[in-house]
Amino acid sequence: MKKQVIWDIQDALHNNINKFMNGSNMTKSAKMFYPHYQRINNDFVSITHLLKQAEGCFFSEINKKQNETISEKDFAVKLCRFYNEFYSQVGRMSKNKAKSIKCKETYNLWRKKTDKNNKAIQNIENLRKILAEDLVYDFILHGSYGTLDYTAWSDIDAIVILCDDIFKDPKKLLLLRKKIVNLQILLLDTDPLHHHGLFIVTKKQMDRYPQSYLPFVVYENGISMFNRKENMIFCERPSSTLNQIREAIKFLDSIHKKIDKHTQISASEWKSYFSTVLFLPCLYLQYAKKPYYKRDAIREIKTYFSSNAWEAVVEATEVRNKWNYTNKKTIKLWNVFVSRYLTKKTVKIVRIDQQKIKEKTTVFISELENKIEK
Repeated sequence: MKKQVIWDIQDALHNNINKFMNGSNMTKSAKMFYPHYQRINNDFVSITHLLKQAEGCFFSEINKKQNETISEKDFAVKLCRFYNEFYSQVGRMSKNKAKSIKCKETYNLWRKKTDKNNKAIQNIENLRKILAEDLVYDFILHGSYGTLDYTAWSDIDAIVILCDDIFKDPKKLLLLRKKIVNLQILLLDTDPLHHHGLFIVTKKQMDRYPQSYLPFVVYENGISMFNRKENMIFCERPSSTLNQIREAIKFLDSIHKKIDKHTQISASEWKSYFSTVLFLPCLYLQYAKKPYYKRDAIREIKTYFSSNAWEAVVEATEVRNKWNYTNKKTIKLWNVFVSRYLTKKTVKIVRIDQQKIKEKTTVFISELENKIEK
């Protein structure tokens, strides 16, 4: 069987684990509470299609139809069985490709530098306490709350590394899922427009890990919230960074179509839009050269683009720096769905000339596409 098919199946499995554990909805009604996640049922179908290419080598008892609904319990059972059968057959990558990685700091050192009265820091402390259990190997904080240079734009970026034993018992998987779903309120309390949840990775995934999931440099600059001092061992496999770039461009184009049609764009969409513009340089640098930490990537890649194209990144940076919530207290979990559409009442941001933003970003995208097509 081709390696690419194995990688595609692993990627689909990885996406399913992340969506499921972060509260991806199993029913239509659940979308009101978790609008930033699409229905996981349709995503699970993708594994079925990939299995047909796998020549029947892997678990094939999924039997999912496109519009069929599956319960959380049944999904957990299938996910556990598929996870164990898949990784028992593919094994790990060659030890020659192994990389030893250690977080730059432990929780004890990070905590000494924090503002204990900051609400977001308190939320992170609560996340740490709730996730501290035997089946969670580590909880790694990264991003601006890890480096403590956060702003009103910042949300909580964190990695949860699961022990493989949790996939031996669907009941334990469901219990941890319930914890993580309930933790969403802490993420949303820090940033009401938080949209990506906690990043979930497992020990077996680390045995054949593509840096398109999260680059090694993110782990190296992270904070081990469980005070882990030992090194983590990753075996690297090729990444699909080019696909990520194309998906990001596709999202930006969808917002541009809304601008053309004079359709209302929500605060959530604007935040995702500018985040994507700021993230694209990192993705391109990872594709063209090597993975960089986000702040280093912005400095490094500026010379790769013309000053005209780079104006989109400058504009996005200005919006990020001036972003501010006017009344965060009114946006709680029960009101999250509404908050994503009542733009003016929930978020105060720099005045946006939509047409101008679109023109600048279009120039940036055009130059980026020319680079990746060479």
